[in-house]
Amino acid sequence: MRNLTELEKAEAQAMTDAFAKTLTKKKTDEADGANFNFDDFNKQAKAETAIFSIKRLVARSGVAESIKKYLLQRNSVIAANKAKQKEKEKEKQNKHVSHPNWY
Repeated sequence: MRNLTELEKAEAQAMTDAFAKTLTKKKTDEADGANFNFDDFNKQAKAETAIFSIKRLVARSGVAESIKKYLLQRNSVIAANKAKQKEKEKEKQNKHVSHPNWY
């Protein structure tokens, strides 16, 4: 581990001080919670929960739709490959001609 120079230490301190100034302090009441309102807290919690549940439902439905599309496409490709394989087998059988008196 290398040692920092005084200039680097000063730059790092200036950067951390500038970042600390951008942070907001939590508002505190004079009695530290004497005026705390549970109704406001519950409203905020319900709103946050509703947003997350909406996001979850949207993500889940999007995933379900993409899975359905993938499965439909996969099944159609499999069916097409099976049909091609059957056609090849039929052509092979039709090309085969038996010669009973070939000797």
